[in-house]
Amino acid sequence: MEQNLRALQEGAVGPSVANVCTSVVTTEAAFLSLRDEWDELLDQSEQSVFFLRWHWNYTWWRYLAPHDSHLFLITCRETDGRLIGLAPLYWHRHRVSGITYLNEILFLGTGAVIKTSEYLDIIALRRYENQVAQAVARFLRQQPGWDRLWLWGSRSESSMLWHFRDKLGAGTRLTSCDRSHYRTLHGDWQSTQASLGKSIRTNISYYTRRLFKTHECIFRSVDSLEEFGPAMEAFITLHQARWQSRGKPGSFMQSRFKDFLTNVMQESIRENCLRFWVLEIDKKISAVLVGFLHEGILHYFQGGFDPTYAKDSIGTVMLGLCMRSCIEEKEVREFDFMGGESSYKKHWTRATREIIELEAFQPGFRSCFYNTVKRLKDVAAPAYRELVPSRIRMAVRSTLGAE
Repeated sequence: MEQNLRALQEGAVGPSVANVCTSVVTTEAAFLSLRDEWDELLDQSEQSVFFLRWHWNYTWWRYLAPHDSHLFLITCRETDGRLIGLAPLYWHRHRVSGITYLNEILFLGTGAVIKTSEYLDIIALRRYENQVAQAVARFLRQQPGWDRLWLWGSRSESSMLWHFRDKLGAGTRLTSCDRSHYRTLHGDWQSTQASLGKSIRTNISYYTRRLFKTHECIFRSVDSLEEFGPAMEAFITLHQARWQSRGKPGSFMQSRFKDFLTNVMQESIRENCLRFWVLEIDKKISAVLVGFLHEGILHYFQGGFDPTYAKDSIGTVMLGLCMRSCIEEKEVREFDFMGGESSYKKHWTRATREIIELEAFQPGFRSCFYNTVKRLKDVAAPAYRELVPSRIRMAVRSTLGAE
């Protein structure tokens, strides 16, 4: 793979497609220089979501990219140099005992131990989707050395991966991989409560009223960098306590995740797109919820709750307070619970979006080996999850490459 990457010098140009010229960005310096163009393109695309913004992806690359990874950003430009498309990819070599068993191309934000990014996509200027998909597909098919192309986490309603699948050709699979829950926000808090099921509606009212009656409670938003430090430390402590009480390691077990999230949260405060809510109970922060706001959609990213207040349904109380804050803010039109099948989400909404992934292989020994191992792993997975503790599974994923 080193030979293939050396051959792809910075700005190496691929074949033109209908006046679209493709090239590849492989250095961090060039990645840095794309900042303004990247976000300008995203703002003029149908793929515009928070997790595709330049700062999120650049910071992810700096802090969370797996070992043995290399940038592989494919840019598509018109003949006048205007950026009309961008595939935010990287190249990851999987090895065991020094032996390469798979060369893989993935979206930035995926393939790491900790899941961070959703709604990923190839970015294209509006009305250029087909040309960009064709240009990126042709460029990739002419690159030697990769075994697997795995693009996880796109919204099914996005046209890009469907165009891309058709252009990439035979053997390319596009399948459902997840569902994300969301709730459209309209009206006021009272009408929102009234639309919920009886059980959750009753719990919100009862536990909120009881908690605020029996304790000194203050719900507030962290809106400045001066407030950020103590709230962030409380968030980390509460997040870890919440998950470790369930026998799971928690995201902050990986130290660089703290650096990553601190960086993006501080930048988001500056850009007024962070929603960092805390609930103080008896002068101590006991619940935290972190969300990112982009184009009217609040993405509920992570939370942390003191297990001491589990009997008070503190998670339900906190979520209700945050949703109410979004409704009163008016700027927020949707509360996004993001992917995963956590059962609590169904109490708040029945609306879901399908999430899809694309997978393609180059013919060769490593591809065959990978698929054989994957089939064996799928058969053994239930017993593995049952018998092996989550901390050990997380360490294995870190060693072998996460998916």
